[in-house]
Amino acid sequence: MQLHLILRARSLTMCAALGFLLCVVGALAQSTTQGPAGKDSPLTDKRLMSDADFMTFLLQVDSALPKWETALKSIEPEKDSQISYALGKMIVENRDIGLMDIGNIHTRVAKLRVKRTVSDELVLSLSLQTLSDSIEEEVGVEAIANMTLSDLEKLAPELTTLRLHIVNDVIARVALLEKGTCP
Repeated sequence: MQLHLILRARSLTMCAALGFLLCVVGALAQSTTQGPAGKDSPLTDKRLMSDADFMTFLLQVDSALPKWETALKSIEPEKDSQISYALGKMIVENRDIGLMDIGNIHTRVAKLRVKRTVSDELVLSLSLQTLSDSIEEEVGVEAIANMTLSDLEKLAPELTTLRLHIVNDVIARVALLEKGTCP
């Protein structure tokens, strides 16, 4: 019964996160700054990061990775005898997915430092989203099971800020690509 509740909460959490992301993307896609003669201007779209801002953003992401990795690696459900095998397996799966996302983020940041592409920005955005989802699921499982195995909830604000920053940029760059005006 407890596992059923956890799986149900996990499903609801993912649906809520997806719904939120779709709302944000929809709202942001309609909020382009207008340039001369009412046309969208890539130079005035406030969602776009300059190359210098983008490099700063990559540095912020890269400097946060060790902190996120350490927090995930510290999750060891096998050390708590009160945790059932099924619950422990779910916790480990979330942890391992998060660690895999961190590896993907690190690789993508390294690629983007060399060459900035919309496709790599999109992959980075999605990797940050799946990391955020893994952390959210882990925190949810801990809350439902009435236990604390990590301090992951403290990382959420920073991760969300970085994720939304790149999402805004990607949305603006894709819109510009569709118009044939992407820098």
